[in-house]
Amino acid sequence: DRVAILAANCPEYILTFWACAAMGAVAVCFNGWWTRSEIEYGLEATNPALLVADSRRLARLEGDDPGVPTIVVEDDFADLLAFAPDADLPGTPIAEDDPIVLQFTSGTTGRPKAALVSHRSFISFALAAFVIGARDSMLSDAPPSAGGARLAVFPLFHLSGMQSSTVTSLMGGVKTVWPMGRFDPARVVQLTINEGITAWNGTATHIYRLLAEPDIDGLDPSQLTSVAIGGSASTPELIRATEERFPHLVGTFGSGYGLTESGGLVSHAPNDMLRDAPDCVGCPLPTVEVRIIDDEGSDLPDGENGEICVRSPLVMLGYWDDPAADEAAFLPGRWLRTGDFGRMAGGRLHLATRLRDLILRGGENVYPGEVEQRLEEHPAVAEVVVHGVDHPTLVQEVKAVVVLHPGADASADELTAFCAETLAYYKVPTIVEFR
Repeated sequence: DRVAILAANCPEYILTFWACAAMGAVAVCFNGWWTRSEIEYGLEATNPALLVADSRRLARLEGDDPGVPTIVVEDDFADLLAFAPDADLPGTPIAEDDPIVLQFTSGTTGRPKAALVSHRSFISFALAAFVIGARDSMLSDAPPSAGGARLAVFPLFHLSGMQSSTVTSLMGGVKTVWPMGRFDPARVVQLTINEGITAWNGTATHIYRLLAEPDIDGLDPSQLTSVAIGGSASTPELIRATEERFPHLVGTFGSGYGLTESGGLVSHAPNDMLRDAPDCVGCPLPTVEVRIIDDEGSDLPDGENGEICVRSPLVMLGYWDDPAADEAAFLPGRWLRTGDFGRMAGGRLHLATRLRDLILRGGENVYPGEVEQRLEEHPAVAEVVVHGVDHPTLVQEVKAVVVLHPGADASADELTAFCAETLAYYKVPTIVEFR
């Protein structure tokens, strides 16, 4: 059975996920920014036996019955806990390759696809993270420290939020603090002080906003022993700004590469590797194999650019109910075609470009094709191209270049409002250029 979760980060979200994992159900993580049409699509595509939702997101259905039994976080969870306060976990036998989550990814040509990820993938990610942490600890000049706490700001509907920030942290016995509600830098700084948080992790946008928060002057810089940036590319400027605020962390920043379909991470580059090869994204993780292929599917020699293919225990089982997408995504032998372009050189992976033109806006993935498809539905639009443009804090912003039909009229505000009717806010272009 599948259990859909449509909620902001909250304890009930994590409890629902662990309940699903314990009894062999599949948690379906709906994007918390989805609009009504996107929620309806997710329900229809995955046919869950149960929906767990908070009232704010449930309200986007405008009073319509979601067509599935629903638990409202604010109203029903207390009753559940009172009904069975001492219930034991079920003794359900679970195999490593049983699915644990359905994780939606932005569709390259329209609707999002749901990647089916296994228990084996989650466990393998955690073990790989522990190996990376052990290496960093051995190379660090600082003595090992016990205790501490980790900040978790990634949305739980992202693989980085559930798999890395939640499951891996809790497997490691780390105190983890999730701010609830919309990201508020001042509140996060205060939580850091009050809860003794020693490790920050977030997207480049999160870290930009935290560094710009005036209240950060009240935080003792030495309290933080780690700042990790993921989910979107960091920049040399951001790393310099972070090192200026936390000078004791100079030389600790790493980099990596991964995608939802690969199970989160493919490679990791510690700081010493980046100093030698600043443009690399590291060596493949333990248990991860990487191939570079040409247009014919043949392996390319070291140093030549081609499509990156990955095989590992972390890789998704496949797309939910989409055999055509599976056929396109996998080569024989369970090699995942990432759609990204790069090369291997001396055991290190280098990214050249993305074949899929992905826009990374504040840690959220936006595929131009989905936005273009919506704009093409507007009667005034003849042609449209959507692409990413640089942004100082979001990393990228969404821009639409539009050609109107002869004699037609439409303003930028009209087109963005049209997009906002069916697309999550982060997909809506903030820049519209008419040609």
